[in-house]
Amino acid sequence: MAKRDKSDKRNFVVLGAGAAGLTCCETLRQAGYTGKIFLINAEDVLPYDRTLLSKKLPIGLYENFILRDKEFLKEADIKVINDSVWSVDTDKKKIELINGRPLKYDKLLLASGSIVKRPNI
Repeated sequence: MAKRDKSDKRNFVVLGAGAAGLTCCETLRQAGYTGKIFLINAEDVLPYDRTLLSKKLPIGLYENFILRDKEFLKEADIKVINDSVWSVDTDKKKIELINGRPLKYDKLLLASGSIVKRPNI
C-alpha cells in the first residue's frame, strides 16, 4: 500500500463513509495514490458495514460492524472527517462542511448511499 507523500499536494475527497467510500480510499492507496485522502462521514463513528444492521444489530455490538479500525486508517493516512456537507461547488472544486470549514479537492467521489423508502402501510 502506498504511503502519503507530503510533496504530493493533491486532495481526493470521498463523501460517504460506507463500504463504497471506504473501499475507494483503500483502493487509492493500493493503486499508488500518495496525495491526501479525506473521507467525509456524517456519523460520529468509524465506517461500518450497514448491510449487517438489519441482520445482527439486536444481538451484536457496534465494534463487530466496523470495516476498518482507527489503526488501519492512520497507517493508510486516510483522514476521516466526522461532519456533514453543506455545499459542493464543482466549478471551484470546493466543498463546505456544516461546521463552515471549506475543503478544496482535486477529485471528488460521491458515495453517500441512499435513503430507504418505506412503504406507506
